[in-house]
Amino acid sequence: MTRTPGLMVLAATALMCAVPALSAPPKAKSGGSPLPKFPFASGRVTYKFDAGMAKGTQVLSWIENGKRSRQDISMKLPTGAGGAAAGPGGKPMPASIETWAITDEKYVYTQNSMMGPNVQRMEIKKLAGGRAPMAGGPAIAAPSDLGKPVGKATIAGKPCEIFQKGKAKWWVWQKLPLKIEASSERGAVSFEATKVEAPTSVDAARFKVPAGAKIVDVDPHAMMGGGGGRPRMGTPPTN
Repeated sequence: MTRTPGLMVLAATALMCAVPALSAPPKAKSGGSPLPKFPFASGRVTYKFDAGMAKGTQVLSWIENGKRSRQDISMKLPTGAGGAAAGPGGKPMPASIETWAITDEKYVYTQNSMMGPNVQRMEIKKLAGGRAPMAGGPAIAAPSDLGKPVGKATIAGKPCEIFQKGKAKWWVWQKLPLKIEASSERGAVSFEATKVEAPTSVDAARFKVPAGAKIVDVDPHAMMGGGGGRPRMGTPPTN
């Protein structure tokens, strides 16, 4: 199936939504924000991923028991036999994209090398289910309902229990999913940890949007073709 250039440009957002229904944490009773269920106060996991149209690596890190999290993603895009797809402004798509995403209790901020210096900001309550999926991969804390246990295995040196629910399979250690394989009408996606550092200290400065960054408020439904709003220019956050 051929992906449109628009979805390629928003590759990180598309990957973020690849397994949202499978990684939904419980909601707080007041306000609907997800309750953090991170097994360690801070940590870092490095994954390799394969999402069909894109393959690469990502580093997930968090502090404050998951109230703030970050992903740094490096993905390679396929070069089709018919030539590279057109990106923004009709320019050829690059062979790779570098993306970062920061999530706090209210917003997801993301920036990728194709979109220039602007940082896109999405309000969590407008995302699917009113929760904050991790941009580019699985939520760090596993959901409460993983399905039935089907075996055990070792991933990145950690003993994992394997669970299966529908078309999704999880390899879980200490509530951390170290490997995920899932498929849906969007295609198949897999993540596997290659390095686990949990608990470990993580620099809190990495969870702040760069000073002076120009923020673009984005409707996630419009981004993914489900709405008609235009992005609105905002101002850099003060926190």
